Amino acid sequence: MAQAVPRDRLEKLTEKMKQSGYSAYKIQRLCELVGELCEIGVNCLERFLQLLLDRVNSEQDYYDIFMEGRIALLLAKNGFQDLCLEFCEKGPDIKCMFEGSTLFFEVRRRRPIGNKWENDFVGFIKPYPPENIVSMVDEKIGQLQKEEINIIAFWSDNIDFDRREIGQAAELIEKRILEKPEDYGDLSCLLYVSGGYDMGTLQQCYAFPFRSSAKPPSQALIDKLNSSAEEELSIRQQHKSDLTVAFEKLKKKREIQIKISNFVRKLFHPRG
Repeated sequence: MAQAVPRDRLEKLTEKMKQSGYSAYKIQRLCELVGELCEIGVNCLERFLQLLLDRVNSEQDYYDIFMEGRIALLLAKNGFQDLCLEFCEKGPDIKCMFEGSTLFFEVRRRRPIGNKWENDFVGFIKPYPPENIVSMVDEKIGQLQKEEINIIAFWSDNIDFDRREIGQAAELIEKRILEKPEDYGDLSCLLYVSGGYDMGTLQQCYAFPFRSSAKPPSQALIDKLNSSAEEELSIRQQHKSDLTVAFEKLKKKREIQIKISNFVRKLFHPRG
C-alpha cells in the first residue's frame, strides 16, 4: 500500500542539502528515491529522513543512510513484502517478509578512501583483503536478531569492489560460525549488491549463505536474492542488446578505418 510522502521532513532535508552544497542532481535523486519508496509502500520513512537530516553535514555519513533506502527499494521491487526502513532505534536497518519468514538486513556501504574520483556515488579504491570485510561484519554482529534470518548486505559503486572479495570473506566467516556459534551463529547470509549489473549474466545481487548458521536461508530465498536487481530483467536485456549492437557498429567502423588506412598506405607507398 502506498504511503504518503512526509513532505515537511523532506522539504527540511532538501533545504539543508542546498545550504550544505549538495548538487541539484543529488537532491533530485533523493526526492525520486523517497517518492518511489512511498509509492511502493515502504514503512518508517519519517525516521529514514530524520537520519539523513542528522547526517547531511557529512556526505559519507549521508550516503551510508541513502544506500539503505536504495537496498529497501530494490527488495520491494523484487517481491519482498512489508518493508520497514530504520524501524527501530537500535537494530537492523531493514525488516521485511519473504514467504512467511521475517528477514533482517544490515547495510554496509564501502566508502572511498585516499585519492578518489567521484561521479555521483562512484569512487575508485583498491580491493579490501577478506580480513577487512570480516572486520566490517564484526561491527554488525551486535545488531543481529536472535533466532532470526539475518543478512548483511554490502553495497558498492566502486570499481574494484566485487563479489570475489565477499566470497573470500564468507569462507572465513563460515569457519568462525563453526568455531564460535555463540558469536556468529545468528548470521544467515552475506549479500553483495553491485552498483550496476554484469552484462554477461545480467546479475546485480550475489548471495553467500551460511549453511552452519542457526537460521540458514532457504534455497528459495537464495534464488530470490540472486535474481533481484534495481531494473526489471526485460530492461536489462534491452540494455545488453543495445550495447551489443553499438559494439558491433563500432567494430565495423574500426574495420573500415583499417581498410582505408591500408589502402592509403599502399597508394602512396606501393613498395612499403
